[in-house]
Amino acid sequence: MNEPQDRHEDIFVFQVARQDLAPLLEDLLRLEVEERSPLASAMRLMDQDGRAGLSAPLRGLADEPLVRQAVAILAAPRLVIDQRAAGSALPFTFLTACHAPQVDPEAFALIAPTEDGAVLVQLFDSPWLFLAWWLDLHASAVEEPTANYIPPPVSYESLVYLFHTIDLFRRKASESQLSYTPSDLSLPPDGFTITLKRAVQSRDLRWLLPAFLALMPRPEEIDFDDGPEPFEALARLGFLIRSEDGLLGFGEAGRAMGFEFDRTWFQATGFETAVQADGRWKTVTRAFLAPTALANHLVLEEPATAGEGARTLNHQAMTLGILETRLAGLLNEAVLLAGGAPSSLLPHETPDVATIDEQRVEGSVYCRRCGRELRAGESFCPSCGGGQTVFCHACGEELREGASFCASCGAAPRSTAT
Repeated sequence: MNEPQDRHEDIFVFQVARQDLAPLLEDLLRLEVEERSPLASAMRLMDQDGRAGLSAPLRGLADEPLVRQAVAILAAPRLVIDQRAAGSALPFTFLTACHAPQVDPEAFALIAPTEDGAVLVQLFDSPWLFLAWWLDLHASAVEEPTANYIPPPVSYESLVYLFHTIDLFRRKASESQLSYTPSDLSLPPDGFTITLKRAVQSRDLRWLLPAFLALMPRPEEIDFDDGPEPFEALARLGFLIRSEDGLLGFGEAGRAMGFEFDRTWFQATGFETAVQADGRWKTVTRAFLAPTALANHLVLEEPATAGEGARTLNHQAMTLGILETRLAGLLNEAVLLAGGAPSSLLPHETPDVATIDEQRVEGSVYCRRCGRELRAGESFCPSCGGGQTVFCHACGEELREGASFCASCGAAPRSTAT
């Protein structure tokens, strides 16, 4: 069954029965589906269900210009965002958003399966409309900043141990309640490792660690270290403490994040952004978002540096505004790489570098990403995680380390962050 179209706040929505995809694409719209298109997998599933005929409602659907535009974007994308979502209050779901600048320089199309076997398609006029819709669904409307107990950079393995510590606190707190006993939250060292391996094998998406592993998977196997190093790292960050009798307890950070996720975490989202540039597909963003009542916990995979091995992760506890700004920047970079239109309609107007520079105090250091003043010795912005670097105050170009003048305009550099 093909549902009638719905227009709401510049979002165009329609639904197509899976068996109608091939007739719509091949017979009516005469479109070739590229291999990276989300329609390719949908078509393979359709082959198992059979092919429908050319019905009158399907012909009417194909005559709608916005349907033709959305399907053309999905058939030949140059930017693809694959998303998975799950949690204690959300079953496992997935969707794909696409951008095809050769079809439209700004529009985004989204496709997701429905419970009755059809596909739901949404067309957004711009990437910023898509981002606003996405944030309404997956982010928490947090306005006040909170402490970031997991400062970047952090390895994938370390984050596994940290997230398991949060889950362990939740588990111990639940056991204490169910047994009507005082809150004895201590555990033997081997209890940590045993429950960690069980958590990884469980794939129970009601818990933070299994959700993270499912939504932001790593190709390689995780090497669990039974030695003292992981526990020493957890102690340094205030997640675990070791008592004189050898038992493990929860430190300030472990208790704070344990309470936060135990009481106010219900869902998480993982997504990957890939673009086609110079004829090749490249993954440009891998991320995981776990919103709570206190913060939007965003984990981003940092690009690998030449000569380095494993990639590191950047965790930040963000307000909604900071999260929106960060994701808008990532989305804009991906759109430009794919050949789309430059961003002229960011969710929040950001003053240009020259305007910001006029308002700064000489000698101070500011975050270029969010504008917050940085204290002496801070390598990363405490608000958005921006790393300190040097840029040209006159033209905004990033300067190489040790440069005395800007290679683009010749101006002398000043310090800031990016």
